[in-house]
Amino acid sequence: MRILDRYILGEWAKVFGLCLGALGGLAAVSVTYRSAPDFIAWGAGAGDFAAVLGLRLVGELPTLIPVTLLISVIFVLGQLTRNQELAAARAAGPSVFRLTAPLWDAAAG
Repeated sequence: MRILDRYILGEWAKVFGLCLGALGGLAAVSVTYRSAPDFIAWGAGAGDFAAVLGLRLVGELPTLIPVTLLISVIFVLGQLTRNQELAAARAAGPSVFRLTAPLWDAAAG
């Protein structure tokens, strides 16, 4: 793996993690808001609620990951363009597809 690939993948991974955490937090708030009254009415404990919340968040991952992937790729490519890093990398010779190959690999895998 080339140094440029590792750099682009590292920048994307940071943004992907932040986006996944933020959208996961929003999903957790939504699940909590919907199911907390039921748990309170049933008299369930905090441990039971945390277990159900964790399982529901795992169930939300198929919805969250594509959205997070889209947001993070757009943000990273915009940031690299804004800082003229993509222009500098293109001046070295590789095509745009070659520069974004780590992002394609991450999206496919």
